[in-house]
Amino acid sequence: YTTSDECRQNPLMTHLRKLASSRSYRKKSGEYLCDGTNAALHRAAFCGTLIEQYYAARLQGGTLEMESAKSRFLRYVTYYTTSDDFTGTSPSTERQKDLGNVLMQELEALRLEDVHMDDCGNVLATFPRSFCLIALIAHMDTAPGASGENVKPRLVRYEGGELKLNDDISLTEALCPGLKDHVGDELIVTDGTTLLGADDKAGIAEIMAAVETILEKNLRHGEVRV
Repeated sequence: YTTSDECRQNPLMTHLRKLASSRSYRKKSGEYLCDGTNAALHRAAFCGTLIEQYYAARLQGGTLEMESAKSRFLRYVTYYTTSDDFTGTSPSTERQKDLGNVLMQELEALRLEDVHMDDCGNVLATFPRSFCLIALIAHMDTAPGASGENVKPRLVRYEGGELKLNDDISLTEALCPGLKDHVGDELIVTDGTTLLGADDKAGIAEIMAAVETILEKNLRHGEVRV
């Protein structure tokens, strides 16, 4: 997160930066980064530990400081989850599980039950209750037609007309029908070198924010699976 105040002020990133400044973090980080074959697994495990610490801190005193869907979205789109139509596997790219592992850690920290990832990379969890049942579903992979690596989300206030992302790429009404209806609105865009990944990380962010809202406001609900 280097491109916007919104990202820099994200409470999770503040917590991780604080931990990253400690000698113990740097030592552990170095061990994991140098661990060859198991490096990715170790990095994911260590990130999970940091996320658990973060949510534990937020839950102290019996209160939960909710993270908005927008804040979650800005965080989730930075994960490289582009699909590949030619691998013949499910998920089509193993890197999608990096985001899946983060989501599992967050769902466990929110005290959902039966949190797990199946053989196809789907992340599943349950809010148990005795009446009715709904499922909230979104997908982690993004379209392979444009790069989904090193996404740099940023927030802009749309003033109308052509919205320049960089010197070569702009958003226009012809390219994005309905853009003119959002004059004066805050939009989340990229720097024009990658796709944003709103399909469907926006859905993931909404689901995670909904789960947190149910917990924070103690809302009555049936069984919810995510």
